[in-house]
Amino acid sequence: MSNIREFLEDEFEFVRLLKEHLDSRIQPMPASRLKGCLNLLAKDYLDKGVKLIEEAERYNRG
Repeated sequence: MSNIREFLEDEFEFVRLLKEHLDSRIQPMPASRLKGCLNLLAKDYLDKGVKLIEEAERYNRG
């Protein structure tokens, strides 16, 4: 697929917004297993997803 941005633009934006939302909700939470799981999701998976999205966007621009 030569222009992935065109096909996945809405999904890319959703992942960014989900990460921002989770980060803002996780921070004030007291320490708990839920907070740990959400941190794992946000930091390990969504951070990597956002980085891959940014790489895909740069690739398609260049």
